[in-house]
Amino acid sequence: MVNPASLAIGDGVVGPIKINGELAARKVSFKGYQLTVLALQNDEIVGKGILESGSPFEADTLAYMMDFIKPGSTVVDAGCNFGSYSVFFAAKTGPGGALHCFEPQRKMAQLANANAVANGLTPIMTVHNKALSFAAGSVEMAAKLPDGSHKDQSMAEVEAQHGGINYGGLALGKGGEHTSAITLDSLGLQNVSFIKVDVQGAEQLMLYGAQVLSFDMAAFFKGLGYAETRNAGEVIQQPPGMVQALAPPHRKLLLG
Repeated sequence: MVNPASLAIGDGVVGPIKINGELAARKVSFKGYQLTVLALQNDEIVGKGILESGSPFEADTLAYMMDFIKPGSTVVDAGCNFGSYSVFFAAKTGPGGALHCFEPQRKMAQLANANAVANGLTPIMTVHNKALSFAAGSVEMAAKLPDGSHKDQSMAEVEAQHGGINYGGLALGKGGEHTSAITLDSLGLQNVSFIKVDVQGAEQLMLYGAQVLSFDMAAFFKGLGYAETRNAGEVIQQPPGMVQALAPPHRKLLLG
């Protein structure tokens, strides 16, 4: 078993370091922070991009999000994948702050935890292997891959063969991994400055369980391509098709 705490990469090391047949690490410097990011070698989108480039995935988007994080505040990363954004969120909020990460895929949640350990961020960064929804309960992940080089194939079979997978693209569905769901409200979080939501189409389900969120925080809906930067509470009241329902100046288009 590899100890993640021993994987921080020192100065002078260039390129990814293969840890075993499955995992690799890359030093990533961004906005004054130098962190070690662990990723699966068969992650063909986010992990591959970071391991090959040594830069955050969609760095412009990360920079935009980090501008809203207030040092010492509470931050939420809903759909954290393996924590490649999370570690920078945690570094930005810093000591006295708190980051709550939510990831329904057990393997990705474990890797996010490993990234917290590798960077000494465990006092700040808590990873919940859970989905966020409108009520407590249980959910299933999809059994088939929605995209990538093995689109429509069984995730379990592709993973057993160490095939390429876009882990960040997997959504809720039927026949896949089971996990529990909670509401964000159930945690009673205080002093929330920012929430990132990237939950593959389940944004509204998650937001109906976040009715008490501060109206002063910023929210970024990565999959929908806009940031609500003035009044995140208003987003909760929108019907399906939130991108169309939120009119300027409350919406800032970022992607597409």
